[in-house]
Amino acid sequence: MSTDLNLLHVFDMLMIERHVGRAARRLNRSQPAVSQALARLRDCFGDPLFVRGAGVLVPTPRAQQIWADCHEPLRYLQEVFAPPPFEPSRARLRMTFGAAEDVEQLLLPGIVDVISSQVAEAHFEIQPTDWQSVNDDLLRGKFDMAFTISGDSPPEIQREILMKTGFSCMYDPSMMTPPSVILPWYLDIEHVIVAFSDNRPSFISDYFKMINRVRRCLVSTRSILSTADYVRGTRAVATLPSPIASLLARRHGLATFPLPFDAISIDYSMLWSRKRGHDPVMFWLAAQIRGWAKAQTGSDISAV
Repeated sequence: MSTDLNLLHVFDMLMIERHVGRAARRLNRSQPAVSQALARLRDCFGDPLFVRGAGVLVPTPRAQQIWADCHEPLRYLQEVFAPPPFEPSRARLRMTFGAAEDVEQLLLPGIVDVISSQVAEAHFEIQPTDWQSVNDDLLRGKFDMAFTISGDSPPEIQREILMKTGFSCMYDPSMMTPPSVILPWYLDIEHVIVAFSDNRPSFISDYFKMINRVRRCLVSTRSILSTADYVRGTRAVATLPSPIASLLARRHGLATFPLPFDAISIDYSMLWSRKRGHDPVMFWLAAQIRGWAKAQTGSDISAV
């Protein structure tokens, strides 16, 4: 019989957590990957190792015996091979971040500031990406970390939500004043529309279609940051994620009001490759960004 240290590390964590999902999170792996490792361990040792109990995995006598033999040696090996600790005050950090233009404007100035203030030297390169290409970009090693809106990620990508938000409508207060009952007015006026690059309809377009109304379009653009230029001086509104609407309104002397119907929320997330899950620099970076995001939103973020 032969096995490897990676499998024993999975076994060790399963013995500690007694739960595949929790062990996967501790190991920074996907749940299917941990389940596959457990299947290999069962084959190697010729024993089920764990049976299902009330919400936990119950180790078999054979598993208890194996763990008694390997737990302390594994701890020793982890200490021997552990990477040196990351010391921010001595670090010369070079990072490549990926972000869409609006996400960059919203998140990265604050993130860069909080990181650069704690290291000896820092250089950041910001490159464009979007929710459609970000996973491939990270898997190819194009970025150290990326920031994007809602989207699905494969098991190889770690994604943590920084901010959940709804939508607001941006308008020029020098040109018009929204009435007290906004929805009928919102349905009648012209819109500056941000179009998706794949031309799929937005939830706003779906809403207009659902109520059998035609959305009047003044301008359609793929640049969310340019919407303020099209709104200013017109009697049109642009519907945007609330933090972006507020940011652009402050910069351009515009105003906002909440979207006048119930809608989806979106997430702003940070992402990185799980291959770098044991990199102390990435652990430190993620912790600083979590702290910054919590200070902005007043709540903890969540891992996906």
